[in-house]
Amino acid sequence: MTEANILSHAPDLATADRSEQLADAAKWVILSHQENLFWGRCRGSSSNTYKVTVALDDLQFNCNCPVRNKPCKHILGLMLLFVRQPKAFRSANEAPDWVNNWKNKKSPKASTSEKKKTPDEIAKLDKRLKNRLLRIQRMTAGVEDLEVWLLDLIRQGMASVEEQDYKFWQDLSARMVDTQLSALGPKIRTLQLLPTTLEDWPDHLLRELAELYLLVTGFKQLDQLPELLREQIIRVAGITDKKSDLLAQSGIVDQWGVVGSFEGVNLDNIAYRKTWLLGRQSKKYALILDYSFNNMGYDQHWQTGHIYSGELVYYPGSFPLRALIKIPDPTGESIESLKGATSINHFLEAYAQALAENPWLTDFPVCLQKVIPVQTKEGLVLVDSENKYIPALTRSEETWRLLALSAGHPLTIFGEWTGDAFLPLSAVVDERFVVLGD
Repeated sequence: MTEANILSHAPDLATADRSEQLADAAKWVILSHQENLFWGRCRGSSSNTYKVTVALDDLQFNCNCPVRNKPCKHILGLMLLFVRQPKAFRSANEAPDWVNNWKNKKSPKASTSEKKKTPDEIAKLDKRLKNRLLRIQRMTAGVEDLEVWLLDLIRQGMASVEEQDYKFWQDLSARMVDTQLSALGPKIRTLQLLPTTLEDWPDHLLRELAELYLLVTGFKQLDQLPELLREQIIRVAGITDKKSDLLAQSGIVDQWGVVGSFEGVNLDNIAYRKTWLLGRQSKKYALILDYSFNNMGYDQHWQTGHIYSGELVYYPGSFPLRALIKIPDPTGESIESLKGATSINHFLEAYAQALAENPWLTDFPVCLQKVIPVQTKEGLVLVDSENKYIPALTRSEETWRLLALSAGHPLTIFGEWTGDAFLPLSAVVDERFVVLGD
């Protein structure tokens, strides 16, 4: 059994990518073997472990993780580890009950019906895995440069920021891109705008710098982090996923209501559209993020307030929200009601939990029930039944529309929390779904 042979059984490239990270003895609680049978218990993202068994004589395998397409990353990771570090597996006189139970039930034929990959496909996969490792090495060097820059800036003091010219920010941004920390380059460039656009810019800048430093410390300890958090960090830093790889995976089949959508233009002058979906059965939110290059429009058309059937796959991460959907099919139904947080405190608790899982979270969907929009001197706020309130980000016409829809009575409002304020996108009034901002 060779590494190429093992990877040829991977159901998709994404699974093969992740299996490489599990070919590490530190990720496993138990590693044992008995003749042509070996097994292990892989550390999961929580206190649970996944039980993995592989029989080499007829190449059958089993894992109790919820992934339907087998072999999963745990199986492939265990097989890679067995080939690379056979001495890491302890010889056992007896196998545990969960191994024996599976061995007695396994079919006489190989459990995989997956089509074997061609030599060209295997070579492509191997090249891609090596490129990923090389990229992470380059990113690590960039992270070290970023750490030095951050520490120097803090030592000089926040007041020194206003004295810096364009080159000060641009040089670091370029270094981030050169070391393939592609997501950090634009983020660095936005920092130079804070002193000229916000009165309380020191607070905002300090928070941004803290998030960057948290990313630095996390990246330097990738091998010690739980898998989902590790996946989150490398994506915050700039590694992206191919749509074809994600769409090849199994997802969540549900009916998805389009609860909100808005468009904008990013720092590179590229138009984007954010579409929020909510699963009828799963109760999960999902963000569909599309880009329009050279004003070519978007691949999919969504009608806010309507419901679509489809299988949805999330991008990997510690608090997954961004997703892709496979061929959405309109059901002809419309959204008539929404359920969400019953108080501001309830929403803030959910947001705090989300931040604990992903400290770099920038998009957080919120549905608030029984809130009243109130106009104040500082702007529009949403007030709950406990007289707690949060600020809302609205244009003048949206403010007056919300006030008119409410007429002083509680509403159910869906929107996006930015970390500082609530961006209303839709509302439900008397079982009627209303799109805000149209």
